[in-house]
Amino acid sequence: MLHYVQRQDAFSLVSNPAPVVLHCGQVALDIHTDFRTQLMTNPELKTDEVEEDLLSLLAVLDCWVLHIDSPDHSIGDIDGWIQKRVGCKRIEVSSQYLLLNSSGPSALMLLHWHQITPFQGELSVHSSQLQMLQFLDSLLAHLPVSCSIQPVK
Repeated sequence: MLHYVQRQDAFSLVSNPAPVVLHCGQVALDIHTDFRTQLMTNPELKTDEVEEDLLSLLAVLDCWVLHIDSPDHSIGDIDGWIQKRVGCKRIEVSSQYLLLNSSGPSALMLLHWHQITPFQGELSVHSSQLQMLQFLDSLLAHLPVSCSIQPVK
């Protein structure tokens, strides 16, 4: 919904401006073209604006939290594997998040890995559904076959 107040000017017939609410329907935005932020261009910066950018992206992107369990083998260094992905950089204002900023529409991804035990962990993926599925496919190829991945409710 769009909320606005029409301004009164010399050519306006409105004498007493009142708030107007207009239902817009769905709005499609491409994060890469519509939101060029300092975070996307330089995640190593440590400014208030970059922190606001991160919070905005966390609010806008879809989020999946996955519980990874490996009963037979230790999971290994998932955080290191994520960092080795092309274009993946640690965000300095919140170092638990990694940024994968690929080209293409909606290719932005924020990742957070939390190791619970050597055999378990939780992965938070903030991205489009297509990006998450592509990432999950790569992750499954990396993990031991006996691993199970379950969405956290």
